[in-house]
Amino acid sequence: MNKYLLALALVCCSVTFAEERVVVITGGSQGMGFATAQAFQEKGWQVWVATRSVPEEASEIHYVQMDVSNDVSVTQAVDTIMAQAKRIDVLVNNAGYGIVGTEETIEIEEAKALFDVNVFGVMRMTQAVLPHMRAQNSGHIINISSTSGIRAIPGLGLYAASKFAVEGLTEALAVEASRWNIRASLIVPGTVNNDWASHCPQGTRLPELESDHALCQKLQKRLIAL
Repeated sequence: MNKYLLALALVCCSVTFAEERVVVITGGSQGMGFATAQAFQEKGWQVWVATRSVPEEASEIHYVQMDVSNDVSVTQAVDTIMAQAKRIDVLVNNAGYGIVGTEETIEIEEAKALFDVNVFGVMRMTQAVLPHMRAQNSGHIINISSTSGIRAIPGLGLYAASKFAVEGLTEALAVEASRWNIRASLIVPGTVNNDWASHCPQGTRLPELESDHALCQKLQKRLIAL
């Protein structure tokens, strides 16, 4: 976790910001997202965490309810942030999840749901934030990928495909947005000691393929034990 946060800090520190620095982090209620939110807050940033469930307890971190798979929810959340913070210097697209299953054991609808969060969620947030960054002629969009976005392993093919897509989007965005002094970066963490794998659903297609489902169950147990 510390290596991940260090990499993120190094990416961010080379950008010129206004005196009041504002960062928006999706999926920041737990895991790497929460650790990132805490790190920014400790450095004096105004931190906004966009999450489906807003905690009730008071915090110096600002929370806004948002579902990255819903167009209206994303627009309303960004409007709320802009109304109060007046600017967005950094967007960290962290929200995402995995699915465990061989390609044959994952329903198309399950694959669509994964891409709607991991890929189209990144696009929705980026499209909502870019106009504000263009207006201020500065900004930085940081997309959280994975080593699965570089190479795939059996049982995580769909998750890897979603991260490959994020890699491609980010590489193009880095050039497209540069004319407005907006940067785009990728963070590619390896296995992190959190409970990510325990929340991964398993593919439900063709339950009679017992060998494939057994492989994926073993994979998930191994990932949880890391």
